[in-house]
Amino acid sequence: MAEKVKEISFKSTARTVNLLGRDNVLDYRSAILELVKNSYDAFSNQVNIRIIGKDITINKKKDKKATSIEIIDYGQGMSLDKIINVFFTLGTDDKTHTTSIKYQKSERVMNGSMGIGRLSLGRLGNVSRVITSDGSEAYSFSINWNSFITGKSLDTVKVDIEQLSMSEFASEYTNRGLENQKCSGTILIASELKDEWLLSDKEQLGTNYSLLKLTLNKLKNPLKLEKTGEFKIILDYFEEKEEIEPSLADISTDAEISFAFSHDSDMLVLDGYFDEIDISQLPPDFVNAKFDKLKSYIQYDNGKKRSRYHFEREFKISEYIPDKLPNNPIGDFDGVLYLQKKENWGNYPLLKVIQTNAFDIGQFLYGGFRINHMVRSIQGFIGWN
Repeated sequence: MAEKVKEISFKSTARTVNLLGRDNVLDYRSAILELVKNSYDAFSNQVNIRIIGKDITINKKKDKKATSIEIIDYGQGMSLDKIINVFFTLGTDDKTHTTSIKYQKSERVMNGSMGIGRLSLGRLGNVSRVITSDGSEAYSFSINWNSFITGKSLDTVKVDIEQLSMSEFASEYTNRGLENQKCSGTILIASELKDEWLLSDKEQLGTNYSLLKLTLNKLKNPLKLEKTGEFKIILDYFEEKEEIEPSLADISTDAEISFAFSHDSDMLVLDGYFDEIDISQLPPDFVNAKFDKLKSYIQYDNGKKRSRYHFEREFKISEYIPDKLPNNPIGDFDGVLYLQKKENWGNYPLLKVIQTNAFDIGQFLYGGFRINHMVRSIQGFIGWN
């Protein structure tokens, strides 16, 4: 009979932090995305992304180069206990088993997952400073991510936490030309940047600026609920500010469906619009069975015809799975379907010419991939139970 000789547990070296953080994050866009999601989860009504730099000369032309990136929110902030037991604890599960969280008059589905999103700071720059307040107490600390490249035990790397007065915390906002009346929120500052940011990039395609803006366009109101509350994203690029809005300027569509799924929250959220519905093109039995549901899409309460029809749906996916949940779930995902009615399919060589009244999904956007596809009927997304 086997005899137990010792009971042991896993140990972790300092390198684990970078393996889960900056070495695991794809690029600066993924890093900023994770940090902005954390601001959303903290019920901030706004997040400011500031790219700050200094004057330089390149090929005899004046320019500006970034020296730091700041992500500033007005959310719940962190107490000392939360700093210690959440921020400095890897893989926390405070959001894992929560479908959504209510705070004051708002309710939001949590976006952050796996408890490592904050480690994305290390992907932006080698040094980070965190300034935070929960409204009653304020703290700051700095992290040098190069301290985590050794194979020494993780607990050998020490970080000093300093307490700030509430007036000192408030001045961190006013010194940046910002106002934080509630005196709660978090300021993340990344320096010794790992990517090059130039002011001249703003007028060019394919640069860090344009790619970041495209990423933030897709993030606007990431998981939409009726009571989600306001969430603005302000990009301040070398003191030139702009509010990020969904950008559809290059897409002509007859219908749009946004979708976002959170595995941890077991929630699929759909919202979108379509610009017309011709009842004569739908089967009579379908119209009769679904008229109560269709009525709000085709006319206002006063009987006037609608020109655009909005819809929102929320689904708990586990309710639609008859057996036990799979052991290898797909994980979180989100994207947008753009649908367009077309008579000429010549622009889409991968699709056969079909003699039917169909809807073309011109672009399916997910994680940077674009896939052409086609759906034959609008019935699929107006006939949900």
